[in-house]
Amino acid sequence: MSSKNKAYAKLIKRLVSIDKHKFCRMLAAKTNVPFDHVYAIVNLLLDEMQREFRNARSVNVVNFGKFELIQQKPKKILNINTGAHQVVERTKRLKFVLDRAFSSFISKFVDME
Repeated sequence: MSSKNKAYAKLIKRLVSIDKHKFCRMLAAKTNVPFDHVYAIVNLLLDEMQREFRNARSVNVVNFGKFELIQQKPKKILNINTGAHQVVERTKRLKFVLDRAFSSFISKFVDME
């Protein structure tokens, strides 16, 4: 495993899943901006990204990363309980790729520990 992959693995182990409210509370506390204002800004950002996904397959946030909507093709599967073949409908998933600048920032942060 390369040193870059080790750094990312180390960072991922430290990540904690948080909901939007907790995220907004953290931002509000760090910036001394009222929670209601932070919450409104986060909602505007997410609404804008959702609107962009209606018009395009990807949204690029400069110096942060690129969000890309991926449509997976339908695929045939075997139901192990019944032995019957089934078709799983097309699914959508969101892919995120870090921008080089943000990736570099994260690498420096992880290397400091």
